[in-house]
Amino acid sequence: MIIVSSCEAVCAVLFIQSVPSSGYLIDKFGQYKFVMVLTLILNAAFHHSLLLIPHMETPGEMPSAYVMKHPETGQFQVG
Repeated sequence: MIIVSSCEAVCAVLFIQSVPSSGYLIDKFGQYKFVMVLTLILNAAFHHSLLLIPHMETPGEMPSAYVMKHPETGQFQVG
C-alpha cells in the first residue's frame, strides 16, 4: 500500500513538472514536434512501467486463492 501511494505521489509531482520542463526543452532545442513526441513516448513508458510493481497482499487477510507446495511430497495444493 505504501509503495502504491508513493508511486501516485511521484506521478503527481512529475505531472506538475512536465509542462515547464517540456517548454524548456522546446525552447532549448527549437523543435516542438520532436520534444512533444519524445515526452509522449517517455510518459507512456513510465506509466506502463508502474505495472511492473508487484501486487502486495494486505497483512492479516487470507487471499482468495493460494498455491502451496508440500515440503515432503513435493505436490502442489491449490486452495
